[in-house]
Amino acid sequence: MRIIRVLFVLTMCVLAKNAVATEIYVRADSLLSAGDTLFVSLPGQEDLDFIAMETRCAMPSADIRRHRHVWWSMLWDDVGGECGVTVDFDMGEMLEGVDAPAAIVSLWRGGEMLSSAVVSSGFDFSGRWNSVSVEWSAGRMNVYVGDRLLAGCLSVEMPQPRCRRFGVTASDKVHVDEMMAETEPDPYVMLQTEWTAEKIVAEFDRPDGIWPGSLEGQWVYLDRDTDTDKALPGGEYRLAIVRSGSGYDILYMEGARTCASEWKCGMLKGRLMPTAFDGHFLLEWYDAEGYPAGRENYATLENPSLLSMSFPLLDSMLRFSRCSRAGSSGRRISHDVIK
Repeated sequence: MRIIRVLFVLTMCVLAKNAVATEIYVRADSLLSAGDTLFVSLPGQEDLDFIAMETRCAMPSADIRRHRHVWWSMLWDDVGGECGVTVDFDMGEMLEGVDAPAAIVSLWRGGEMLSSAVVSSGFDFSGRWNSVSVEWSAGRMNVYVGDRLLAGCLSVEMPQPRCRRFGVTASDKVHVDEMMAETEPDPYVMLQTEWTAEKIVAEFDRPDGIWPGSLEGQWVYLDRDTDTDKALPGGEYRLAIVRSGSGYDILYMEGARTCASEWKCGMLKGRLMPTAFDGHFLLEWYDAEGYPAGRENYATLENPSLLSMSFPLLDSMLRFSRCSRAGSSGRRISHDVIK
C-alpha cells in the first residue's frame, strides 16, 4: 500500500464560520502493481452537503486481445466499512471482432454488492484510459463512467459518506493518471448560531435598551423593487439585527417561503459592516439556499424606521421597516410573539 499526499487544493468558495468548498486535484502519474493501493487524503470537514470523487486509470491487461479477467476499483472509507466502485473486465472467453466487449460496474460496501450495471459503449476495451466518478447529493449517490465523456450507469439511495480518504487498487498493473475530489459544506449548518427567539427578545429588552437611530432591532419586510429575471424574493422576512464585533449580524426570524423548512429562527441571514458614510453599510447576504448572494451589495438606513438593501448586480432592492413601539425610555423594541 502506498499513500500520497494532496498536491493541489483550490479553495473555491468561503462560507460562514470559515467553512470552505474545496476542489482537490492530484496528478498521480503512478503505476500500481497488483494488490497495491494508492490513497489520497480528503479535508477533514463535517456536515458536507455534496461530495464527488473521480479517478482516471488505464489497465494494459484490460484488452480484449489478451483474453484476461481483470478489474480495478476506486474505493473510500466510511463508518459502515470500506466502499467502492469496481470495473470488472471479464474477457477471458471473448473473441475479438466476434463478441461485443463489456464491463460490469458494481457498487459495494463492506464486501456486499449493492448494485451493478453492464457497460458496453463509451468505454475503452483496449487497455487505455477510462474514468470513474461518484457523486453524492440529497441522500443519493450517482456513478458515472466513460473513456472520454462520462455517462451515468448507477444511481442508488446512499447517505453522505464520512470518508477521510479515497484511492485506487487493482487485480493487475494499472496506471493511475488523475485523482480528483470536490467537497461542499452544508450551507444551512454553517449558518446556525447560538441565537434563539427568546435570546433575541431579551437582547432588545435589556436595561440599557436599543435607542432610536440604532441599526439594532427587529425589522420586517416592507416592499421590493426586483428584476425577476435575475432574482426572486425568498420570502417576506422578519429579521433581527444585532451588533457583532465592529459590525452587525442579520438574523433570520421568520417569513421564508423558498426553502422554508431549512430556515430556523436565529440562523445567520447576512452581515453589515459600517463604511465612512453615516447610515451606509456593506452588505453580505445569504440567499434562500444558504449561499452568498453576489458582490457589491450594500444597505442604507434611510431613516430610523426604514432600511433598504441593494443588490446592484441583480438590479434588485429590498426594504424593511422597523418593528417598534415607543417605551418610556424611548427604546424601540418589539415584543411580538416569534414563531
